[in-house]
Amino acid sequence: MMTSSTLISEFPIGASITLTWTQWLELFEAKRSWTWLAPAATVIVIGMLAVFYQVVQGAVQQGELKRKTYAALVEANWRCNAAKDLSARNNCQLQLLAAAGD
Repeated sequence: MMTSSTLISEFPIGASITLTWTQWLELFEAKRSWTWLAPAATVIVIGMLAVFYQVVQGAVQQGELKRKTYAALVEANWRCNAAKDLSARNNCQLQLLAAAGD
C-alpha cells in the first residue's frame, strides 16, 4: 500500500501530478477514514426524500384545491343556467364572472 509520504515524494516540485483512481483512493485512505461515509450518505438520502415528499405533497394539495375550485365553478354555472328568468340568469352569470375574476 502506498502512503501519502511515498506519493508526495515521488513527484518533484512543479511536476504535473496525474494519479490513477486507485492511487487517489490510497492517498485518501492514508489521510482519512471512510467510517463517516455511510452515516453522511444516509442523512443526505433522508433529507432528499423529505424534500421530495414536501414537493409532492404540495403538488397534490394544489391539484386538489384546483379540482374543488373548478367543481364549485361548474356547480355555480349550472345553478345560473337553471334560473327561469333571462335577466336573473344574466345577473347570476355576471356575478359568477366577477367572483371568478377575484
